Amino acid sequence: MNLELVIRNYLEIVLRMKNSFLLLLVLVFFGCSDRGEQVEYIGLDSFSDNRIEISGNVLNGDFVFSWPSEIIIVDSLLIIHDFHMQNYGLHIFRRSDGTFIKSFGARGRGPGELLSISSLSVNDNGVLIAYDANSRRVMKYDLHKLLNNETYYYEEFSIPERLSYFVSNMFSCGDNYLMTSYYEHFRYGIYNKLKDSVFSIYAQFPSFTDDEEVNRAIVEYGVLEISPNKQYLLNATYVGATIELFCLNDCSLDLKKALHISKPQYNEVEGTSPKWVNPTEECIIGTEDAFITNDAVYTLFWGVPNNALEISKPYIVQYDYDLSIKKIFETREVVGAFAVEGDCMYAVACDDDGEYKLYTYAIE
Repeated sequence: MNLELVIRNYLEIVLRMKNSFLLLLVLVFFGCSDRGEQVEYIGLDSFSDNRIEISGNVLNGDFVFSWPSEIIIVDSLLIIHDFHMQNYGLHIFRRSDGTFIKSFGARGRGPGELLSISSLSVNDNGVLIAYDANSRRVMKYDLHKLLNNETYYYEEFSIPERLSYFVSNMFSCGDNYLMTSYYEHFRYGIYNKLKDSVFSIYAQFPSFTDDEEVNRAIVEYGVLEISPNKQYLLNATYVGATIELFCLNDCSLDLKKALHISKPQYNEVEGTSPKWVNPTEECIIGTEDAFITNDAVYTLFWGVPNNALEISKPYIVQYDYDLSIKKIFETREVVGAFAVEGDCMYAVACDDDGEYKLYTYAIE
């Protein structure tokens, strides 16, 4: 065989192997990127059957609520987050009879004060953790000291300035804090205050669109809840309707189940960086509020187009931990925020006269 031909064939083989290797590298790189799997939507048909009408009993009809957004259960107390047009953002009620006890968490930048409340959680010692994303501060309220009128009933700390990205939420998680930022390569992370260390534990976002920044905005425009035993994390979107349930194990996070109900339809808000979205008039609105117990998941779900909200009411959907629907509860009142303990649901809801009241419902 001609030596020149042998060399030429050899070089062609090497070149093909090199191109194949480069292609493999590209596939591996993109296969390991932060982009999630393409989603498939199940639709709303499964939400129309077996609805249960439940009647509420008024626990407190005197307190003036403005725009309640969350309820936390701490032993015999209900802590209600309502900062809209209020001087204080957190309000304590007795679970047994709805008696108002005290408001705290004053609006401001001073010690113990908050500009806003982005997330609430309770640590293993029953201390209430409130995070203010605007001021990047974490407030730790000792409710026992607060109720005993002690002066120093709170501690606070700020997120280190070296963390340049915006931290949306902070939840107590054992000795650490679970944090969210919704930035590329960092969806959920762990902050260890003692070691002053931060590391990412989950980076993928659902692929609602081809624009990864929009995907992150859709996820951030939603509700985030952590279970009392700190073993599960729930994320539910408002634009469109997606529910994700994660298993939290020490310093790792794994997606257990995702339920994609309706495709988000949105308009990008001009001039925002990173990108932000608003639902279109035709967009199906998803979750307004959520609550997660150690054995079930609950969402306050609209399931109607954005332009039909004023003539509709959200309903409570109960799921098991595989996100299979167990029960759907309808109320006469328009629920704004709720919490569940056993067979009892506590809710701040708007009555026929347009007034918010604190209710209790049996959800057996």
